Amino acid sequence: MDSLDELPQNLLRHAFAVADKDKNGSISFPEFVTWFSTVGFNTNVTLSAKERAFREFCSENELSLVDMDRYKKYF
Repeated sequence: MDSLDELPQNLLRHAFAVADKDKNGSISFPEFVTWFSTVGFNTNVTLSAKERAFREFCSENELSLVDMDRYKKYF
């Protein structure tokens, strides 16, 4: 995300509910690691809107993301 304003309003509440496995009101480090391993590679969380749009463009046009990244470096 480019800014916190882009985050869905209930994301924190939902993430906390999912991460707090023992429902004790706090998130331990092991709970955090487990939660992060499920969302840490989610493109909606880790990529900017511009990068997501670029990947969507490549997908819609059947272009190789690896090749397109290489071409971007040249221009």
